[in-house]
Amino acid sequence: MAGKKEEFDFLGFYIFFMLLLSVIVGGFAVLNRREVAEADRLLRREVRFLEEMGRLARDEDFRALIAKSRQGSAGVSGSTADFQALYIKLARDPQHRLQLENHSLLGSITHPDGEEFPFQLVIKQCRVEELVRYLVKLEETWPGARVKKITKLQYVERGDRKGWDATVVVSVFRSNET
Repeated sequence: MAGKKEEFDFLGFYIFFMLLLSVIVGGFAVLNRREVAEADRLLRREVRFLEEMGRLARDEDFRALIAKSRQGSAGVSGSTADFQALYIKLARDPQHRLQLENHSLLGSITHPDGEEFPFQLVIKQCRVEELVRYLVKLEETWPGARVKKITKLQYVERGDRKGWDATVVVSVFRSNET
C-alpha cells in the first residue's frame, strides 16, 4: 500500500504542478492581451495612414500640386535643356547604369500658374530597382520634376541579356512667378 500511496503522491504532485503552470500561463496571457490589443490598434491605425498616403500618392492633381510647390519654393529657373542634361547624366551614373535609348520633349502644357514640360524616356534592359532609384533621384535632384506615368514596363530577353524595357513620362514645371 505504501508504494501506491507514493505513486499517487507523485501523480498528484504532477497534476498540481501542471495546474499551477496553466494558471501562470493564463495569467500572463491575460496581462499580455491588453498589450496585444493596444499594439493591434496602433498597427491598424498605421495601416490606415499608409493606405491614405498611397491614395494621395496616386492622385494626379495632388502630385502636380506638390511638383509646382517644390519648383516654386526652390526658385528653379533652369531650362528644359538643363533638365535633359540632368536626366542623361543621372542615367549614365554608375549607381543607376541605365541605357537611355531615346528621349524627347513632348511639347508643353499650359497651366494657369505656369507651364509643364513632359519628356518621354525610353530605357532598355534595366532592372526595376535601378529604374525606381533613378526616377526617385531625378525627382529629388530637380525641384518641380515628377514622374507622370510609366507607360510601358515589359520584360524582354535578348540573347543572353535579360531585363526590363521601360517608357517613362517625366515632367518639369516652370512657374510664371520665376
